[in-house]
Amino acid sequence: MKFTESQIGLNVVTYIGHSGDMWEDAMTAQDLFSEAEQLEQKLDGACLDTRLALQPSVSKVLDRMRASGVNIPSRLRRLDAALCEDAIEARFDNMPV
Repeated sequence: MKFTESQIGLNVVTYIGHSGDMWEDAMTAQDLFSEAEQLEQKLDGACLDTRLALQPSVSKVLDRMRASGVNIPSRLRRLDAALCEDAIEARFDNMPV
């Protein structure tokens, strides 16, 4: 769900993500794409702890891209899916048996 208003030629958008987080943004599609690429570079060859730490940021950026109507490249969708899978597996690794 999003609500928009025009401010100084940019769309200021309030987003409600799938996790219930709410944020306002005036980022362009290129800004969002650049942010996603920077995270992708940080994750290249990263250890599991770094992947787990950055997973929420990647998911939030992609949520913002979707809410803005930005076309998300398949490599970023696959990266997000793999990071979410890592996070789920890490939760189960810590469960007592």
